[in-house]
This record gives sequence, structure tokens and C-alpha cells, in this order.
Amino acid sequence: MALIALVGGLSIVAINVVIDFDEDRSVETHLQNAIMEARYRALSDNEETLLRFDSENRKFIVRNPSGTHEFGPVGQENFPVEFEFQQRRARMDMILIRGQLVDTRAIERVRFFPDGSSEPFLASWAAEGFRQEREFDLWTEAHFAIP
Repeated sequence: MALIALVGGLSIVAINVVIDFDEDRSVETHLQNAIMEARYRALSDNEETLLRFDSENRKFIVRNPSGTHEFGPVGQENFPVEFEFQQRRARMDMILIRGQLVDTRAIERVRFFPDGSSEPFLASWAAEGFRQEREFDLWTEAHFAIP
């Protein structure tokens, strides 16, 4: 009987750990949720909607005239998250920096339009020692990793 109580107690602790762990703080999860919300707001409110990253509070902010929605915080409080939206440069606007051809430029926010599209954009972030980049399709917001 004591063994059953011990196993039951451990199961409850394990479930609580899983529930706490389920609070996903990953940049990618919050970014995807913010993108879906921005696109939905632009379509349903028939208004241009903006998505930006608030680095001080580590949150994604979706804003249009109808309201503001926040997603985050991302990462752990004692580990900084570097995040940047980027846009590809036109072929003629590429620049050479230290022998590297640079074809992107940083942008403060991404615009989503009432027709369901957005500005073409990339997202780049570094958190807990890992750097990742994703490029997003302007019509579907599907993303693909950049090698």
C-alpha cells in the first residue's frame, strides 16, 4: 500500500513538471503564434497590422487600430535573446562587408496587409548560445530554415 502511495505521489509530481514545462518560452513558438495572430487580425479587421519584437520585455507585439496583442516572454530572464526582423535587399542593393556579400537589412517591424499577405521577411535570433534564421513566405507565412 505504501508503494502505491509513493508511486502515486511521484506521478503527481511528474505531471506538475510536465505542465510547467509545457509553458513553452521558445522564440520560434511565440514568433509563429504572433505571425498567425497578425495575419488573422489583418484579414478579419481589414486593416494593416504590424508585428514587432520588444527586446526590453522579450515579447512579440501585434498592433493595429483595433488593439494590441502580446506574445511572450521568450527565453529565460537571465539569458538574453537577440532578435531581429530582416528584409532581403534588391539584387542591385547588395553590399560587400569584410569580403561577405550582404543581401539583407534589419527592419523594425513587419507589415501584414488586409489581403492576407505581408512584407517579405526573415527572422533571425540568438538565444542560449544558438543562432537560428527563418525566411517566411509573404502569402502563407510558411517558413524554411536558412542554411
